[in-house]
Amino acid sequence: MHPVFGKCPVCGQELTVTRLECRACGTDISGQFSIGRLARLRSDEIEFVETFIKNRAT
Repeated sequence: MHPVFGKCPVCGQELTVTRLECRACGTDISGQFSIGRLARLRSDEIEFVETFIKNRAT
């Protein structure tokens, strides 16, 4: 499965999710859903955040 990306590859504006589907039972939900802040990050930014969290001082 491909990761969700939060910006339009054509114009760079924020994308809106309009459909969700359960792979187990087939339930289909339509509407307008916002994408979380982390999904708006580029892959290198996500990698930085993951590394930072893994190595943070407790």
